Amino acid sequence: MPALGEAELAALPNLGPASARWLIGAGIPNVADLRRVGAVAAFGRVAVREGRAATANLLYALHAALQGKHWTEVTAAEKARLRRSAGIATPARPHRPTNIPDRLTWAVRKLAPRSDDEVLEIGCGTGVAAALVCERLTGGQLTAIDRSAVAVAAARRRLRPCIAAGRAVVRRVALADADFAPASFDRALAVHVNLFWLRPASELEVLRRVLRPGGLLCLVYQPPAASQLRQVAEVCSRFLCEHGFVRLRVAVGRVWPGAAVCISAHRGYGPVRDHHDRGGQRRGVLHR
Repeated sequence: MPALGEAELAALPNLGPASARWLIGAGIPNVADLRRVGAVAAFGRVAVREGRAATANLLYALHAALQGKHWTEVTAAEKARLRRSAGIATPARPHRPTNIPDRLTWAVRKLAPRSDDEVLEIGCGTGVAAALVCERLTGGQLTAIDRSAVAVAAARRRLRPCIAAGRAVVRRVALADADFAPASFDRALAVHVNLFWLRPASELEVLRRVLRPGGLLCLVYQPPAASQLRQVAEVCSRFLCEHGFVRLRVAVGRVWPGAAVCISAHRGYGPVRDHHDRGGQRRGVLHR
């Protein structure tokens, strides 16, 4: 049975038994001492003992815990300030393969993440697109998810520098089962994730919940035949409209060895409703 101080620390938002033991080992035995020392100094003490195991995510978690909120609610500006205060170096670049598929480069260009965005990638695979996203982030963070244990392990290896710097998180979880806090992300990307043109009711509801109002979702596909582009775009567009996504846009790009399509839409501000114009046509424009 854990001691009173350990149980008290572990009960704080974002923390758990392991974090509590780290704090106790660093001479911070209870919540009162943690509040007195502060998140930055507490992180520094833990980092001296634990080395690289103490990443910037722990710093964000401590800061948020003392404010009684989830660590994903820490803003990009707060993260940058915390890293400066803790003396965390500018994150290193992740390993970037030399033969990046054109569709992934194109997909990240379409997503166009800003430096302080919180980004979600669904179906990250081995982390190639995730590495491209991380290159654009300085104050923001990427959360990459995949159902495959093998893919997640490979993505974590590729993104190790970014994970250590608190710029990336990789989780093994299906989107429908993800427990992200509401309004956690500014942008979301999925490349070749088939569920979005099958019947993605629960997954789109999750995205409606975890994207911030106005947040951008990009779905990218490169089917074997160019003749399939329109069908994929129409099916995905219909599902997005049915689940309250707005400002729909479909873009087709010449991407080796053929063509790819990006269906993008924004999370609406109001309740879910059916988005038709008066003529019964879905609002969407095909751009090349």
